[in-house]
Formats: sequence, C-alpha cells, structure tokens
Amino acid sequence: MDNLVWTKQTLWDSYLDGLAHHAEHSNAGIVVSPIEHGFSADLLLPRTSPPTLHQDVPALGFCKTHQGVHIACLTPWHYLVHANEKPDAGFFKTLFGSDFSMVDQTGARAALVVTGPKIQDCLRRGVMIDLDPSVFPISAFASTYAGHINLHITSLGQDRFELSCARSMVGSFWHWLSQTAAPFGLARGH
Repeated sequence: MDNLVWTKQTLWDSYLDGLAHHAEHSNAGIVVSPIEHGFSADLLLPRTSPPTLHQDVPALGFCKTHQGVHIACLTPWHYLVHANEKPDAGFFKTLFGSDFSMVDQTGARAALVVTGPKIQDCLRRGVMIDLDPSVFPISAFASTYAGHINLHITSLGQDRFELSCARSMVGSFWHWLSQTAAPFGLARGH
C-alpha cells in the first residue's frame, strides 16, 4: 500500500482520455478543457419585491467575478455561484443583503471550457440561442439546452465558452458534444 500513487481526476477524464492534447493536434477546430469548481451553489432571494443589490451583482443574463467568486444571474431572484473555495457568509451579505438562502450544489454540475475557431459552428447545431458576440457578448450567461440536455453557458471571450450540465447528464452531453464536434476536429486542452 505504500507505493500507491493517487492522481486527481475530473469527472470528464474518462471521456477526454481518447483525445489528443491540443499541442499535439494544433489544427483542431474545437478544444475542450475540464474545469472543477471547488464550491457551487444556488443563491435564492425572496420574491417579495425587486431586490436592491450591490453594484457587483450581475444583471439578468450576465455574470461577474467578484473577489474570485463567479456569480451568474439566472432570474432577478436566482443566482448561480462558483468559486474555488466556499466564501464566508459575510461575502454574500455584502452583495445580496441578509435575506437570502443558499443551496450547496458542489459536485452537482460538471463544467468544460470549449474554445476554437469552429466552436460557434458546433454549438449552432444544438444550442437553442444565438451565440454571436453581437447578441451574446462576453460575460453573457444563459440556461438553455443542447439537444435535450439542460446546459448553462457563459461567454468567456471570442469563440470561448464555459458549458455546465448536471453531473448525471455528463455521458449524454459528451456524446452530443463529441459527435457534433467531430467534423471540426476535437482536441483536449489543459
């Protein structure tokens, strides 16, 4: 037992194992990179009246990063939060006031960053929203579908998106993404 070596793996590793790394396959039209969020939660506000919030809270359909915490606005009363570590309650009270509830979703979703010159063409084949930068600019966020799979999508830059699905749907989502991306060339990033 003394010579066991533990290797940290992401949920995506078994799916990505067969892909060449981008450096080895530089002509790939799409590059996928798994990401792990150390903390994820749904933050809910009461629906009594439109909330008065801190200026660093994103508007509906957008996300912001504040002190290393990624916050996406799903509705005026529902926010999605991701961070490497769980922030203390004071952080959330500063942004949202004291009347909110949180549901820890750590481990409930799996995320990938997808990038490349052909990612728009690939996503256009199944994502039900227009991802053109003139309509879906950097930091835009949406809850949509890819095929039949619920998907959270965030624009991170030109031809660069974070895609997040329920952990239980990873196999189905990967099947859709790998089949849809195959004609464009698919490689693994970092």
